[in-house]
Amino acid sequence: MVDARERRRVLWIGGVLGALLLLALVVGPGAAGDPTTDPRMSSYLTTDAGVRGLYLAMEALGQPVVRNRLPPAPDDPPGALLLFAPQHPPDSAGVLRLKEWVEDGGLLVLGLPRASGALNRMLGPTLPLRMVEAREGVAAFPTERGATHRWLEGVDSIPGIRRVLDVDVTAGPDPEGEDDPTSPTDPVEGPTPSAHDPSSEVEVLMADPEGRPVVATWPLGEGRVLVLSDPAPLGNRPLQEAGTGAATLVARSVAGALEGAAEGQVRFDEYHQGFRGDGSPARALMDLLLGSGPGRWLLQGIIAVLLLVLLAARRFGAPIPEEEVRSRTPLEHMEALAVVYRKAGAERTVRERLVSGLERRLGRKVVVDGRLELTPALRDTEAGRRLLAEWEKGGQVELDALARAMDDLIAEMKG
Repeated sequence: MVDARERRRVLWIGGVLGALLLLALVVGPGAAGDPTTDPRMSSYLTTDAGVRGLYLAMEALGQPVVRNRLPPAPDDPPGALLLFAPQHPPDSAGVLRLKEWVEDGGLLVLGLPRASGALNRMLGPTLPLRMVEAREGVAAFPTERGATHRWLEGVDSIPGIRRVLDVDVTAGPDPEGEDDPTSPTDPVEGPTPSAHDPSSEVEVLMADPEGRPVVATWPLGEGRVLVLSDPAPLGNRPLQEAGTGAATLVARSVAGALEGAAEGQVRFDEYHQGFRGDGSPARALMDLLLGSGPGRWLLQGIIAVLLLVLLAARRFGAPIPEEEVRSRTPLEHMEALAVVYRKAGAERTVRERLVSGLERRLGRKVVVDGRLELTPALRDTEAGRRLLAEWEKGGQVELDALARAMDDLIAEMKG
């Protein structure tokens, strides 16, 4: 019965796992290797949106490129920091640290995925975004100012732009202080004029055919900020298919920032893409289970199996206690056997068995023709005399006394 119940339990668990696997194959997410599944613009990724191509290109140009897996800090080495479409945008404290680092002479190359209230309020001019109403995007061209700028020498256009900037240095403060990701086409108001240096000069280097800004730059303290309204052209696939105009612009701006900086570095910000320096196997497992489609399917399957196992093993009541069966001790067994022999009147049988045991222990025959014959050495002992006296009683012998006399004789002989 137990074996049948166990077989049914195994079949149930196997059936549930099979159903989950079938469901995952039918309606589950795409394969983990699909290059379109990971939207992060990380230098670690070779997906369509990743920027590993840009990282390798700058490395080939001899730039000292590194990856930042820790939060940016004001005391970081000088140079350039590239932050493209952060999956976890910096909070107000993080933006303050960025601002201090830029003001000390750094270059921040920022690719905005959507309007960012915290960045707008603290980096200088407000930069509300407007969505370009074009299915395939439009091209950005150098402005009159950008045509003569050394960063854009030889760059005639950047295709595939879907968002433009709405630079406004006089906009009022954002009353909520947060972004509204549900309305990417609406401008997001930024800081009061006092939130940035009034003398900052915003240079629009590239714009769409309608004159709406796409690339803008302005000084901040001793450093500079370069903003791209749409960082998508820097991705691996666009870089391969649509040209290198955006990459050329970034590479030249970075090279200019490193001039005269002996310890300057080009850092790709991976911290805000989710690649944290404080990672661990447990964090990696949680990121897999909670941050990816296959991981969430796996987690749901594990929970379902655990629930099934718990339900299958649940007891609806206290277990029935087993009865304790106490076995007899050798003494109890002998007493019970003696009672049986006494009731059966088999004293002679008991005498014969006791004599057989004595002969076995002495190693010789002691009863000849019904007489008990002991050696002189045994016969002269106290136990020997008692044994002979009990034997002479014949049918009236006390079996207990006869057994004790035999045991005493053996003990004396050994001792």
